[in-house]
Amino acid sequence: MIIRTATVSDAAEITGRLLGYQSLEYYEGLPKTLGIIAAFSKVGGTKRGVGTALFSATHAIAPKLGFTEIDATIRADNTGGLAYYSKMGFVDHSMGKSMQLADGTSVERISKRLILSSETNLIEAKHSSETPRQR
Repeated sequence: MIIRTATVSDAAEITGRLLGYQSLEYYEGLPKTLGIIAAFSKVGGTKRGVGTALFSATHAIAPKLGFTEIDATIRADNTGGLAYYSKMGFVDHSMGKSMQLADGTSVERISKRLILSSETNLIEAKHSSETPRQR
């Protein structure tokens, strides 16, 4: 159940086509400083840089919403999603309860976390000529 929605819905568009969407929300029962992120991209239509652009916007707004950490829970068979969050600086946090797919296959869920600080923000470090102290 979502009791306070703090959604960052940044849609990346190129030539009028929606290529990606990312949300950041608070869920009841979790620490108020923990944002839950979800990212989606067009299958077969991803362009280099869309995920990075989406996350840059989400990362910029997260502290303003009171979040100090972001959690991403990804299916273990989603290698692209796992790689994406690792590239954004997330680290493995825990294994979640397996979920059963429509075909009966059981798939683990992996929780990755990012602590929001200038030291762990790989996006800013890679894409900015400023040092954290200059900001």
